[in-house]
Amino acid sequence: MKLRKIFAGMAASAIAMTAFAVSASAYNAGIAFQTADTWNFRNPYYENGEESGVAQFPAKAVGVQGGGYGLDTEANCTDVSFEYDGTYTVSIATSGTIKEENPEYADKDDNGFYLDEEKTLTRAGSPWSMLTAYAPAESEETEITQDQIEWVGADPATTTKFNTVLVTTDIPCTYDDNDQPLVNDKAVTVKDVVVDMCGTEYTPQDAVCFKSDSDYLTIAIINAYGDSTIDETALPAQDGNISVTFTIEGLAEAPAEESSAADTTESEAASSADSATTSTSASTSKPSTTTSTANGTSDNTNQPTGAAAGIALAGIALAGAAIVVAKKK
Repeated sequence: MKLRKIFAGMAASAIAMTAFAVSASAYNAGIAFQTADTWNFRNPYYENGEESGVAQFPAKAVGVQGGGYGLDTEANCTDVSFEYDGTYTVSIATSGTIKEENPEYADKDDNGFYLDEEKTLTRAGSPWSMLTAYAPAESEETEITQDQIEWVGADPATTTKFNTVLVTTDIPCTYDDNDQPLVNDKAVTVKDVVVDMCGTEYTPQDAVCFKSDSDYLTIAIINAYGDSTIDETALPAQDGNISVTFTIEGLAEAPAEESSAADTTESEAASSADSATTSTSASTSKPSTTTSTANGTSDNTNQPTGAAAGIALAGIALAGAAIVVAKKK
C-alpha cells in the first residue's frame, strides 16, 4: 500500500491576480477482496514492502485464480480520494474480462494464462467472476483460433464464500489501549456503514476497523480471518456491483473558508444579476424581475477535496510558487 500525501503550490502571474486552490494532502480508499476456492483477488497490500506484478491497490487490477489465470487490468473499480472528515463511497464490479498475463507467472511452466503448450492460445478476453471460474468449452475444431474460444462458467458456482471484502486505505494507523484507531495521534471513528452487495443492502450497527499488515486503516466488511462487519456467507446471487458507503471522523474538518468562499461568490453573482435586472427595468419602464440565488452548500460525499482556495493564497501566487509533490510511505 502506498501512503500518498500530495503537496502542491501554484505558479501564478502577477497580472492574472488569481487565487488558486492548493491540495495539501490526500488519502485513498477502495475495495479489496479475496474469494475462497477461486482465489480471485484485488490485493490491498505490497508484498514484503515492495510492489509486485500482481494487482495492487489502488491500481484498478484484479488477479484471477490467484493471479495464475491472468489479470484484469481495467477492472471497474471506483476508488475515492479525500482529506477531511466526510461520507464517501467506494465500489467494485464482481466480474470483468482478463486483459493480460500476470508478470509473476510469465516464466512458469504451469502458467494458467496459456491454454496450449505452444502458447498461441491464451485467456485474454476470457470473462472472470467473483462467483465462478470460466473455462474454454470443448470444440470439435482441431486447430481452434483465439476468437473461436467459447468461455463457459462452472456450474454450480465455484466460489463458496468471500475470505475478505475490505475497504482498504493508505491512512497510517495505530491503536490505543481501547482499540480505538489513531491517525496522527488523534482518535478516528468510522460509522454509518452501508454495504450494497449486488442489490442486497446491509446496514451494520458497528464498523470493524483494524490496522492491516501494512499498518494502514482498514474497514473489515467481510473477514474470514478476523472480525467482520457483515457475515462472510453474504455472497451475491449474481454478478453486479459491491459498494460501501462510510463516514469517517477525526481526520480533520474541511476549512470553513471553502464553504464561505463559495457562498460569497454566489452572493456576489446574485447581487450583480439583481443590479443588472434593476438597471434594465429602469431603462425600459417594465416591472423588474429579481432572481434570488440560495447560498451554496458544501458536503464531502465522494469528493476528492483539496485545500481551500482563498484570497490569502494570492500572495503565494504573486511570489510564483513552484509545484511540489511529496510522497510518503
